[in-house]
Amino acid sequence: MRRAIIVLFTLGLVLALTPLTPARAFITDFFDGEASGNAVYEEFAIHPEAIYDQTTDQTIVAYQGYAMNPFVAAYDHATKLWSAPVQVGTSSISDDAHGGPSLVVDAEGYIHIFYGAHGGALRHARTVLPHDPAAWKYLSSVTFETSTTSGMRTTTAPATYPQPVLEPDGDLRLFYRSSESGSGNGSWYSITSTSGVGPWQSRELALGGRLGVEGWYANFTQDAATGDMHTGFFLRDYVNGKIDFYVRRNAYYLRRDHTSGEWFNAAGESAPTTRTQEYLDSTCMVYNSGTDYVNQVVANSIDGEPCLLFVTGHQSPSPEYTWLFTRWSSTENTWSAPVKIADTDNLFDSGCFTVLDDGTIEAYLTVGGFADENTVLDEARQATRGGDIVRFVSEDGGASFARDATLKSSPGPWARYNNPQIVSNHQGETDVFFSEWDNDFSNYVHKVFLWNDGRFALREISPRSERLAGPNRTDTAVAVAQEAFPTGSKTVLIASQDSFPDALCGVPLAHAMKAPLLLTGKNSMDAGTIAEIKRLGATEALILGSDGVVSEGVATKLKGLVGATTVDRLGGGNRYATSVLIQKRLASLKGQPNTVVLASSKDFPDALAISPYAARKSMPILLTEPSGLPAAISAAIKSTGAQSTIIVGGAAAVSPAVEVSVGAITSEVTRLGGSNRWETACVINATATANGLSMERFVVCTGENFPDALTGGVLAARCNAPLVLTGRDTVADPTRALFEPRPETIVWYVLGADAAVSSTVENTIASLLAE
Repeated sequence: MRRAIIVLFTLGLVLALTPLTPARAFITDFFDGEASGNAVYEEFAIHPEAIYDQTTDQTIVAYQGYAMNPFVAAYDHATKLWSAPVQVGTSSISDDAHGGPSLVVDAEGYIHIFYGAHGGALRHARTVLPHDPAAWKYLSSVTFETSTTSGMRTTTAPATYPQPVLEPDGDLRLFYRSSESGSGNGSWYSITSTSGVGPWQSRELALGGRLGVEGWYANFTQDAATGDMHTGFFLRDYVNGKIDFYVRRNAYYLRRDHTSGEWFNAAGESAPTTRTQEYLDSTCMVYNSGTDYVNQVVANSIDGEPCLLFVTGHQSPSPEYTWLFTRWSSTENTWSAPVKIADTDNLFDSGCFTVLDDGTIEAYLTVGGFADENTVLDEARQATRGGDIVRFVSEDGGASFARDATLKSSPGPWARYNNPQIVSNHQGETDVFFSEWDNDFSNYVHKVFLWNDGRFALREISPRSERLAGPNRTDTAVAVAQEAFPTGSKTVLIASQDSFPDALCGVPLAHAMKAPLLLTGKNSMDAGTIAEIKRLGATEALILGSDGVVSEGVATKLKGLVGATTVDRLGGGNRYATSVLIQKRLASLKGQPNTVVLASSKDFPDALAISPYAARKSMPILLTEPSGLPAAISAAIKSTGAQSTIIVGGAAAVSPAVEVSVGAITSEVTRLGGSNRWETACVINATATANGLSMERFVVCTGENFPDALTGGVLAARCNAPLVLTGRDTVADPTRALFEPRPETIVWYVLGADAAVSSTVENTIASLLAE
């Protein structure tokens, strides 16, 4: 399933690796750990993403996996085994979650998948064989036929949010949102296909948005008994929120009769062809939110009576949101007063619900959880998106709900979960599909889960290693960037290949900017670095260090690559001043820190070891003379208002005198140090893993020389992983303690060629993972 690893090698570079000791496999509650930060999309917008196929007794799931591409996996309920995830196609968008896939099984048993568009051409693939998700054939982008005065015309449908269904007559119907010229950003259409191959036909307008006035977010759910479509939707108010996409109002309902194609409100009144907001407000509004927001409207029915689930609330003066449920009563000819199910903390916490055969309602909601520790100030209100996945149950038809069970809870600010989807056509107990959530969509270290028969559908994972190396230090940095940012980055940070302080102080900033760190000579950039900047598609560059370490000639070259006005420099008169400038830029993105890190300016291992932990916790790394605290650093620490300082290294690296000076500035001083670099790194990593970093992934690099290791902190931070320092040929005893007890590791990276970290060390670590 894993993509081909991108590693730079040249002729003459040979890694003489001995066969690795096989690492011991372990059982996980997730089936893929290398998906995007929004692997599963919200059910209200893209669905179904998981379907049960009774013919094969398999649940088939589709999600945004590595590089935002659509992946499919199948869980066999008889054997309790997963198939290996299969990449179905290539998405046309990256760093954008809107291209999520949806599935449908046609009348002949072929499985169709729609994916990869955000207002562009929607892609369509189908299995080669019926009921067999192992092999797929790309069909085309979705097009539809329209009649013109000169005959039939085939047109590509600019689409977002595919929602396909199998009609009772065997046709496929695809609902999607369109932003065609003049239709606004939220018009909804449906098209049909008899064969499921296309071109599609009979395009119908479901909801029409007016450009600059209103748009709609809609959920189309098929009634299993009648084939009708229950549609819950809400308003995107462009008049009162031209820029703010939080301005989503009200909850509405419509039903499409599958036989006639006519639309009706809950009272059975026929809806006109042109359904303006004014009409919808007067006849189809279920909930008037006033100045509050509404999101996640999901529709279904109970005994033919429509019902809606949605979240509503406000962002200020403090975020307060509530999950509500309401249902239509035909005897009273009205919607019930909305019933509160639970509170949550974000408008984009997602949910879904189902009605069991006995009338019990199960709602699977995202609630609570920890805020994302990696969110920058500009995205602060997205930090609480995601949390715990919890089941709520109503046994009285929706009059009340009780909290029943937590499927997955957020362990801390380093992980949260979101977007539960109920498996379509599920049999017996409700099956739920969801993923680990992260606002960083282009970071592919997230987990995907299937909850089946009251437990997770388990999978066996075998750890693997990957060596990231090039023929020189700059190309090794390129290999690291390719691994950490496979789909590119708009920003790139550039530091000297010959000096460690600027690069290591820049790791927290690079992580906050979601940007790789590349290396350069003082007066020229290597061809590999130039090629990598082009591959990344970077439009901004930030140089770390003065022109004494990275010349103006390099800056000029960068301007030619990314743009003359988008190259910036953080460079002071010395390494201390540069570290302060980096700290200030980090604060502009993340806010002032509660804790700062202080490391020796004279050697690299201690700053290197703590760099991923500092990056994850938004702690700036400032430098000090071993014997005394420089005045510029003292002033910088005071200016942050930080309450605590972490000193890395033993007394020989940072003297007690420095500790005393810092103690006069911050109320708490903690030293993470040992008698040598190996012990210090072990103490740092023990602290880091106790506070959220995980040995599920880790990065191994030399602790004896800095060039190959310089950019490892960025990769480790992106993976929420520690940096494991090692000698070239031996793993120090303190380092071995990280593997006791044996961690459940998915992948571990070795940085640099054999001259930096030998195959002997790689094999030793593999043995430690096998014990």
